[in-house]
Amino acid sequence: MNCTGRVVLILTVLLIVQKGACNASVHKLAFNNQIGLLENENYSSQSSADTIADSTELSKPNLFPSIPWSNLPYFMDDIMVIGGLNHGGLIYSNYFRELGNLKGFQIGLEGYYPLAEKVFLNVGLQYRQNGFAHETHDIDFQFHNIDIPILFAFELPVFRRYDWRIFMGTQMNSVLGVNVQGEYANDYDGFRYNADEINKFDFGFTFGLSIERHDFYLRGKGYFGANRVFRSLDPNSQIGETASFSFFQIELGYFLFRRLREF
Repeated sequence: MNCTGRVVLILTVLLIVQKGACNASVHKLAFNNQIGLLENENYSSQSSADTIADSTELSKPNLFPSIPWSNLPYFMDDIMVIGGLNHGGLIYSNYFRELGNLKGFQIGLEGYYPLAEKVFLNVGLQYRQNGFAHETHDIDFQFHNIDIPILFAFELPVFRRYDWRIFMGTQMNSVLGVNVQGEYANDYDGFRYNADEINKFDFGFTFGLSIERHDFYLRGKGYFGANRVFRSLDPNSQIGETASFSFFQIELGYFLFRRLREF
């Protein structure tokens, strides 16, 4: 091979090597660009997530910031506002054929405290309105009471998704007053219920079933009075009245402080 041919061969080889190097640089640059785009996307996603988290934190309501909600005593988690409806009247009455039931309501605060693994003590304070009707004379007696229920609750080992409990106990009642709607006829000389003869203190026994789910509490409760509603005999009657109260309650409660612990 002459000199001219050798020169041409050397130039051809150099051109091929240079072209390969250029292609490698181009591929490397494209690869680096793709890596950069992915890193930018990841950074943007992380920045967006951080921004959303920050905005979520900022959007949380700060209720009474001076109160450390997360440090509240744990017994406060089981304090609830509770209210509902009742229906009942007098039992063990000498004049039960003349009587009827009335509807009422109750509202108050209540809390329960663990005594053992599945045993709890419920204590509360409620206002209750209930009464009875002397139907033959179209007269309603509406009572206003302050109640202190003291109950022992036992957790049931069934339907674990919900918290079922049976309970029993006592309830003490203080009568604040009585509203009477209607009046006896002037010429009626039989037995009359007299609001001035009401016992100011009453107590009885209660039992029922409750269910709890998250922040809500539902209960059905029966009450049977153990004390006479009227403290003395009517002078116009030879028999008098021995009646006690009995009623059934449906109640719904909401635990006040459980959600606040999250703030």
